[in-house]
Amino acid sequence: MAATTRKHRVTEYTILNDQRDHLDLSLTQAKDRIRSARRHADTFHTYKFTTRDNTPMHVAYAHYQPNSPRHGFSKYGADVTRIYQLTEAAVFAAFGLSERDNTKP
Repeated sequence: MAATTRKHRVTEYTILNDQRDHLDLSLTQAKDRIRSARRHADTFHTYKFTTRDNTPMHVAYAHYQPNSPRHGFSKYGADVTRIYQLTEAAVFAAFGLSERDNTKP
């Protein structure tokens, strides 16, 4: 499992009150953060696309509005956006699937 975690890195981009930062996360950390974002973010969307070199990618977008009762950022009045960028291979690894399993009806 540790080899899979190191192989599939996930990039988290954070925008906090117009200041930007990014982190490289392990697959396990990203799964936990994305799962939490689905439950607590005010807005959550996922997108699938291909890069210029035809690499399938997935992006998860989470927005936490200031003064919202759904999350802990509200007590600071912070406007937080988090964007998670991961390859399709990382998505398959996160859920124990292979590319072959994805084609089954």
